Amino acid sequence: MSAVAKGSGNGNGHGKGHGKGHGKGAGKLADQVYDALKTQIHDFQLVAGDRFSEAELGQRLGMSRTPVREALFRLRDEGFLGVESKLGWYVMPIDFDRLEQLYDLRVVLELASVARLCARADTPGALEALKAIWLVPPAERRADARTVGAYDEQFHATLVRAPRATTRRRACTGT
Repeated sequence: MSAVAKGSGNGNGHGKGHGKGHGKGAGKLADQVYDALKTQIHDFQLVAGDRFSEAELGQRLGMSRTPVREALFRLRDEGFLGVESKLGWYVMPIDFDRLEQLYDLRVVLELASVARLCARADTPGALEALKAIWLVPPAERRADARTVGAYDEQFHATLVRAPRATTRRRACTGT
């Protein structure tokens, strides 16, 4: 039995709002399946080569195949899963060459963002909040991997967003 059948990874497998569904409710259910599977992949509860079927996953989560299939195709489109006819779904191996290329691209984009931010006279409030998280004495730093990961994601997103906000403000106000 695969890791998917053993557990959803976040405890959202059963309960209110998790019945059979199509239409509007299916999108919300698909998001729940997506989140559960992505968490399992990131936490290495599902690893490269693990296989499972739509039916197995739907049965485990108490959902119809519609939201399950939506989530699976979304994860496939993002490169996390693959699918083979009659063999089902599987977790894709990590493409380290692609990961390195994406990391290099991120560095270039973030360096440009930092240069723009350094040239500004004001510091956006979002950046002040980031400084409060990241510029703390070592004894006060968070050690929980999930929390630090969320802070890291927030840091990179804010860093890239901040210069664009300035550009939009300048376009709207002429300053």
